[in-house]
Amino acid sequence: MRSALLAALALMFAGAAQARPLEVARQLPNAAQVGGARYDVLGFSVFDAALWADGGVFSWDAPFAVEINYLRGFSAQSLADRAISEMAQRSGRARSSFEPMRRELTACFADVARGDRITGVSTSHDHAQFYFNGTQRCAIEWPGMRRQFFSIWLDRRGGERVFSRQLLGAVHAAP
Repeated sequence: MRSALLAALALMFAGAAQARPLEVARQLPNAAQVGGARYDVLGFSVFDAALWADGGVFSWDAPFAVEINYLRGFSAQSLADRAISEMAQRSGRARSSFEPMRRELTACFADVARGDRITGVSTSHDHAQFYFNGTQRCAIEWPGMRRQFFSIWLDRRGGERVFSRQLLGAVHAAP
């Protein structure tokens, strides 16, 4: 019975795989989806996320992309504020240490509505490119950009452990 349940879960997860966005295909030609997850807050679905990496294998030491498909609207300012807050919380550093990045993030992000997509492509430890609905908006150079920014979604130790584990490819995530 348990193996049948696990097989059904694996089939459901495989069926949830989505087409690779064009911006990911251009930047990471051998990328395959590592995992995907839906982010909910207080019972409301906020966004669907997908992680893309070479051969479908994630490593902090190799390029990857995080694609966010929004199910609700947010302003660019609120997205930047949330990113700054999350980076500070996860790093244990003061928010003020990330404030110089705020202007860049606000310029990178657009106001989003249901159905909009933001994709961040990490091409090196200190560099990321951002796309809005497939069109490049900007590139950011920041020391440790890969870990500091993308840990928002990929840090298994944070408050959203189950979400992160699903994004990192776990079919059913244990806490």
